[in-house]
Amino acid sequence: MALLSRMPERLAALGVLATLVLLLAVASSRVHSFDVFWQLHAGRYMLENAAVIRNDLFSLAHSVERWEHCWLHDILLYLVYLAGGYAGISLLKGVLVAVTAAVTVRVARLRGASWLAVFILMPAALYQTAGGWLERPQLWSFLCFALTLLAFELGALERSARLWMLPVLMLFWVNLHAGAILMLPLLLAGAAGQVFQRRKIMMKAGAGRCLMMVLLLVLGAAFLTPYGPKALETVLPMVRVDQWQDLGIERYLSNMDWRSTSFERMPEYYYAVAGALVLAFAGWRRLDLRSALLLVGLALMGASLMRHTSFFYLGSAALLPPCLTEVGRRLSVKIRVFPSLRWVAWVGAAALLLFLYRPLYKTYGFFDIGLRHWHYPVEAAEFVRKAALPGNLYNTYDWGGYLMWALYPEYLVFWDGRSSSEAIFREGLSIMKAEPGWERRLSRNGVNLVVTKACLVDTGQRYPIVDALRFSSDWALVFADESSLVFVRRSAVSSDWLRSYELPDSRALDTILSEAQLLVRYGPQRVLGWLEIARIEAQRNRHAHSRAALSQLLVRAPQAGSWPAVQRLIQQTR
Repeated sequence: MALLSRMPERLAALGVLATLVLLLAVASSRVHSFDVFWQLHAGRYMLENAAVIRNDLFSLAHSVERWEHCWLHDILLYLVYLAGGYAGISLLKGVLVAVTAAVTVRVARLRGASWLAVFILMPAALYQTAGGWLERPQLWSFLCFALTLLAFELGALERSARLWMLPVLMLFWVNLHAGAILMLPLLLAGAAGQVFQRRKIMMKAGAGRCLMMVLLLVLGAAFLTPYGPKALETVLPMVRVDQWQDLGIERYLSNMDWRSTSFERMPEYYYAVAGALVLAFAGWRRLDLRSALLLVGLALMGASLMRHTSFFYLGSAALLPPCLTEVGRRLSVKIRVFPSLRWVAWVGAAALLLFLYRPLYKTYGFFDIGLRHWHYPVEAAEFVRKAALPGNLYNTYDWGGYLMWALYPEYLVFWDGRSSSEAIFREGLSIMKAEPGWERRLSRNGVNLVVTKACLVDTGQRYPIVDALRFSSDWALVFADESSLVFVRRSAVSSDWLRSYELPDSRALDTILSEAQLLVRYGPQRVLGWLEIARIEAQRNRHAHSRAALSQLLVRAPQAGSWPAVQRLIQQTR
């Protein structure tokens, strides 16, 4: 009977191990971040030239200052690419996610959490961070955040040599990602709680002086980068980006996670915070002041920006399992059938794990490593290079990184997802939206070549510039594949070459349809992608396909039924 009573705990330990393997397998997905190629190219450039980047060297704004705060990540990423190609980058991503999860488990166990409590909370909390499992330097911030919690946990009760790892950790973190600034409020909250609760012990042992010295060294290490304080100043543009949202289209770009958090945009976050408060109150005996301050601070930080919510979930995975353990202990005293409830809890946690991670498996697979080719203009860039088409080059915002990786130095991109020039951003945005004067702006920048995606990655809607180019007599479509379109200025190439390569307009529609279908396949919530599919299918008199796409649209966005465009399509396809 004693063995049976311990079985749920042993099974939970195996469940935690299975979760870590699952995280490794699912997060080791195909490369699909748009920033990754800017960082690969930057890493290659810095290694080959033995110098850090201080200007926007690879774009038309090459004289603008650019502080690459994640320069060490760029170099490491490029070295991983040299060793294992895109598959190596996929595996690096999975390893960082899985190791971060393992560190949170270690913190929870050090704080006295049961395996069952960890198995119930950790998978659900880590699932909420899945939107950040990209080949981006933020993964280092996830790991360093967890390591900071671990270091403080190991060295919190006394003067401990383990606390001295924090300045070293900060030295690496600040050169990997500007998110290192997060360590400072973490340590301040932790130190405040520690001093308040254990001030007598700390004064006797001299731990207070030790902690103060560690904090000063951490602060000093925060400025030990090739850029000095500029590395941390790069977190300030989030204010500027939030102001740029008045322009209208920024919220559809790759920096959607810079938006402020709201219940409308992310209701699950507010439910999670409420649940965390209830659990912390119920198990308050296991939640010291230090942990309470950390959780409150992380919750407020997540409420300010969508991209910060992941840190609240990571903190919850580390700090809340002890509270759940305490709740279980108190129930075991009051309810005699608690051992049976532990079996119910284990089975429920296992079912929840399968329920949560099945969609990720369907989207990303298990160890489906390599490059998601259709996500980038691979063949389009090769076509441009072989045809030696005339520059300058205009590109859609999120493809600048890949195009500089494939075409530099023969071509400078117009802009990319990490561009630091506000002037070029506004210019490129106006062109992308095909605002009045877009042709004049292209001419002013000497652009004779446009490489564009068909649809916006976040919504599935076609780019306005695509239709503007299609209907302009000055531009010709010369390349089209499943997601890429290449237009060239007619006056910039010979008529013989144009006769050989110009494509009919139907090929542009094929590409719009193809990319919209790919986007909704990987993200059915891209409701405007369904609308694009319905439009093109109706235009081609494939009314059954159009109605099917409209049905998918209305399931995910019932309010779309009142849109005039949708109402016209419904009438047209009856």
